This record gives sequence, structure tokens and C-alpha cells, in this order.
Amino acid sequence: MKTMPKKYPVITNQRVRSRGRHSFVRTTGFSLIEVLVALAVLSIGLLGIAALQIVGLKYNQQSYQRTQATFQVYDMIDRIRANQTGRANYNAVSAGQGKGTSVSPDCSSAACSAAQLATYDIMKWNTANDGLLASGAGSITLNASGTRTITVQWVENGIPTSISVTVDI
Repeated sequence: MKTMPKKYPVITNQRVRSRGRHSFVRTTGFSLIEVLVALAVLSIGLLGIAALQIVGLKYNQQSYQRTQATFQVYDMIDRIRANQTGRANYNAVSAGQGKGTSVSPDCSSAACSAAQLATYDIMKWNTANDGLLASGAGSITLNASGTRTITVQWVENGIPTSISVTVDI
């Protein structure tokens, strides 16, 4: 069986015999320009990923604050439901009322009346609002229909934001 001669020589850095004469064949590879272009494309891609990460963190923080505000609204609803005899004391709570103050007696360790427990709950609730949210404050309004609107306000990215729930307790 007769083999066909190769049309092109094997590419190496060695001398190659091709059609009766000797010649050097140059090895091919990536040029410096190709490497720089690939590096530039990769850098632009990584910058895009970093920008997406920053935006994701921003929206994650906003979501966290909204979740905490929702928890705080339902926390006050549960406090009112737990203190049925003192619920009339939860009717008109201004934004941030009792925040950072101390109430005597401390209802977590001593017996309190229903009115004292309501005052204590409002103080603890608004102190928690301030601690969990940027400029957080809560308010309760008794509506003409007998329902209560519980609102938590905070500042999100320099914009005043609030969440309200109207409930019949």
C-alpha cells in the first residue's frame, strides 16, 4: 500500500524537510494583541457583574426594611389582641410616641394594669421601630368605623416610606 506524501509539513520549531529543501517553520500561537483584547472583554464582563452585585445588595436592603416594617405592624396588632381589656389605650398613638423612654413599672418583670401594659407596649414597639428601621416610627389611628390603622414609617434611600394595615380589633 502506497502512502500519499503529506502536502504540508508538520508545524514545529525544528527543521522540516519539505519537497527536497530544508526550511524552518514558525510555531503559531496567540499574539499580544489577542491577549489584550481578551483581557479587555473579560474586564468589562467582570465590571458588569460587580455592578449587578451592588444593585442586588441595594434591593436586598430595601426588602429587608420592608419586611421588618411589616413584622412591626403585625407585632403591634398582636400586642393589642393580647391586651383586650386595655385596647382603648391603643387608640391614638402618634408617630414615635414613647420611643427611647422608660416606663414604670417595667411590665416585662412586674405586674401591670391594662393601661400600663398598653403604654409599655407602645414604648417597646416604637423603640424597636427606631432600632430596626432608619428613622423608624409607628402610629395607631382609630377610624370612625371602629377599625384601627397601624402605620410604620421609615426613611429608605432618603425617601420617607410607610406601610399601613387597617384591622378591626
